[in-house]
Amino acid sequence: MLAGLEQRLDGLTGVIKAYGESRPVATNKTAKGRALNRRVTITVTG
Repeated sequence: MLAGLEQRLDGLTGVIKAYGESRPVATNKTAKGRALNRRVTITVTG
């Protein structure tokens, strides 16, 4: 998935950071928490 995003953004300047399991926003012990952790956060600066 990350490689596909990088191809679509070819020619643009930016930084892609993948945190995976290192920065969950909720517990992974419940179905609701796991659903909250399946996310993509995009921050646009400049």
